[in-house]
Amino acid sequence: MADEVLRAWTVWEERGAPVLYDFGLTRTEHEQWVWSGDPDGPRWQPLETAAVH
Repeated sequence: MADEVLRAWTVWEERGAPVLYDFGLTRTEHEQWVWSGDPDGPRWQPLETAAVH
């Protein structure tokens, strides 16, 4: 776990230490993701995605 934290910290620093408002969330009918900078920038899938009914 400490290795993951160190990797995440390094990426955060390399990207200029983005603040809370540098991130966003996009959700469509079939997927959702978190992004940094702008919706077409770096993105990550949520760890768990709840089914939408």
